[in-house]
Amino acid sequence: MFRALSCFQLLAIAGLIVAVLAVSSPAEPSALASLDLPQDGGQQSVDQSAGDQRPNQSQARESATEPLQTGAKDAARQFQRVQRKLAQKIRSGVDADRMEVMIDLRNYPVLPAARMAIGALDDADQKVREAAHETLVSFHQDPRICRHFLSTLREDALRSGWTATSYTLLTALAMTSDPAIQAEVVKLVDAHATVRPNNMTVLNSVLDGLGERGDELALSALRTLTHCDLLLNDFGVRRGLVQAIIAIRAPESVDTLLKLMPNIDGEVQGDAIKYLSALSGERYGGNLEAWDAWWEKNRDGFEFPSQLTSPKEIMAAFAAEGTSTYYDLPIFARRLVFVIDSSASMRKRGRMDAAKLELIDAVNSLDEETSFGIVAFNSSTGAWQRVLQKATTPAKASAAMWINSLEPINYTASYDALEATFGFKNLEAIYFVSDGAPTVGKIVDKDEIVGAVREGNRTRRVTIYTIGIEPDEDKDNTFEGFLKTLAEENYGLYRPVGKFGPGGNR
Repeated sequence: MFRALSCFQLLAIAGLIVAVLAVSSPAEPSALASLDLPQDGGQQSVDQSAGDQRPNQSQARESATEPLQTGAKDAARQFQRVQRKLAQKIRSGVDADRMEVMIDLRNYPVLPAARMAIGALDDADQKVREAAHETLVSFHQDPRICRHFLSTLREDALRSGWTATSYTLLTALAMTSDPAIQAEVVKLVDAHATVRPNNMTVLNSVLDGLGERGDELALSALRTLTHCDLLLNDFGVRRGLVQAIIAIRAPESVDTLLKLMPNIDGEVQGDAIKYLSALSGERYGGNLEAWDAWWEKNRDGFEFPSQLTSPKEIMAAFAAEGTSTYYDLPIFARRLVFVIDSSASMRKRGRMDAAKLELIDAVNSLDEETSFGIVAFNSSTGAWQRVLQKATTPAKASAAMWINSLEPINYTASYDALEATFGFKNLEAIYFVSDGAPTVGKIVDKDEIVGAVREGNRTRRVTIYTIGIEPDEDKDNTFEGFLKTLAEENYGLYRPVGKFGPGGNR
């Protein structure tokens, strides 16, 4: 899994990425997005009928001109009396004074106070920025402030894209309990999140930040975001939402997860199943009725374990229970690509022949609702098909013929293979098999490869499972570390495979 980041680290990351995107030419996409490989037009399918009803859109229109309430009028008058003094403190240049102002502003939930806090989101002092963030989040129930946030986000989304400031405004908006504002937030995300790449970066950072925050307000915000149509079409957003819900250790988060499960499938449902299995010790797989019954029986007084069952143990249990597997790693994804090393070193001790058999077995185990692809690499990269294919009987036969035609030659361009694989649209998982460290290609340094893939995968959230063939032959002991890190930083697991042939394992 990715290392946990605080919401303020995520805020800084969002700001950095947005800054880079803002100065980059649209004609120069990142390496993982700049492929010539054509993409298929596949879409994820999610049942829209399950779960709570969307916030009523008519409520948003009816309350759009709500007059200033008596309490708000009092707060506005009180703020007018102290506004000049607070502004002077902000200009004083003393960090402690600016911190004090940000905390004081929470007593004045009015638009001028919110504007003052917004101005501090780019303060030179991190603690002041954090205090300003919390102040703005505390205004999440004020309708006039929320409408100002909505207007700002709409304008920024179309003009220059969302920024680190947008992170705070969207976080606050998602926390509101006002059905009218909730409806507007859902419309905002669906209409504008995909307009610019940095908008998606900010949205994903909001999801991660809410999971890290982990309180009742965060869970309320996540529930609001479950109504977004974007969940239907974007795997990364769907996974980010589920990961954030899972990160909150509270009975209400399990309620939310179980309500959402009929709407999700593939690798994201796998996330939910692995979490529930680790939480409960039960192995109900995709049997949603069994999970509901377990939770109904155990919810009252449930104590969350301090340490969950390790992912490796959960994976082993799935493999033993008959789930489709590849090198004993379970296959949950509905859209996946197998990546197989066909460099010259795979000739050793029957590695290539064994790897072919393993891959053909995995392909044959897929059901017809799964779409798959295959990429082979040595010094260059080749694909079985240029778009993902449904796992029909004819497709499996074609794939087997292509796999059997592979001949191990040349060197190992690991990065090029990963880059090509990310060219497939709406991808959920990658299974990457290799017997040696990268030796050629656009990037050869192992740490640089991990960094480039991690950044390219930040919003796509594709799982990368890695399989190392006879990794003990690595003289400098860095190959296995490379595969472990590549998997761990991209939601996956690493699986070492021992010797093939007599006395070995396939």
